[in-house]
Amino acid sequence: MSCSFQIYAMNDRLKLSREEVRLGLFIVNHRKDDMRKDVFEYCQDVLCDTAGKEPRMKERICELLIYVDQRETLEKFRAWTPPKFPVNGIKLLEMGVPKGPKLAKMINALREKWKDSRYTYTEEDLLEFVEKLKDTIK
Repeated sequence: MSCSFQIYAMNDRLKLSREEVRLGLFIVNHRKDDMRKDVFEYCQDVLCDTAGKEPRMKERICELLIYVDQRETLEKFRAWTPPKFPVNGIKLLEMGVPKGPKLAKMINALREKWKDSRYTYTEEDLLEFVEKLKDTIK
């Protein structure tokens, strides 16, 4: 029986809140992740990959850290404030990136570059990649 199925079965018995179900699913889906050598960086990346999509992601990651017994990382992560992604779609449209899927792919590619820089690249740094990436994004 899959762990996700068990979360849903538990929900049927206990009538969990929607957030409790999402937390349970998040933990069972990420508890065995390879957190690389630096658990803190793993947590930063998970949070920044879902920024804006999941409003309670930081709390879920904190609960995951408790589950995997990473208390030191937990305190460091709780104190960390994620930086705002420095590029927006309007600037990319002004640079000739077309609306729609290509714009989304460009933003995702730039977000990866930003993540690789450990969130230090500025808007100017990231916009330098736009011309190079235009040819590779289909």
